[in-house]
Amino acid sequence: MYRFALAVLLAGIFILPVACLQGDEVSIGITWTAPGDDGNVGIANIYSIRYAPDSLTLINDWDNCPGCIIVSDPPVPDTAGTCQELTITNLQPNEQIYIAIKTADEIGNWSEISNILSVLTPAGQAPAKITDLNLGVCP
Repeated sequence: MYRFALAVLLAGIFILPVACLQGDEVSIGITWTAPGDDGNVGIANIYSIRYAPDSLTLINDWDNCPGCIIVSDPPVPDTAGTCQELTITNLQPNEQIYIAIKTADEIGNWSEISNILSVLTPAGQAPAKITDLNLGVCP
């Protein structure tokens, strides 16, 4: 398994995505700080996490989001200020994706879209190294 890490500082939020490649299976681990129910106080109700091959789709058409993948089982929001994490699986090698989150409270007030995380998944596994290069002809 190969692990790649890139620390990104966007809009004052430190994000550490980790991409893992095992065979041809690629997954991305992301973290964020939980917001509250009312601003940064309390516990929010739900997350909507999506990723797409371009950031403009997330920004301009969140509700319809053609081409977006909606994470079907996002984590339950924790107390404001808590670090939360998610692993997104079944990605393709060498794929550029953009990930964003929105949060809602118990009466359906949705937050603005989060900062957008840009991730290039690692390339697929290379062929094995040849270790028996010799002079001559094959038998």
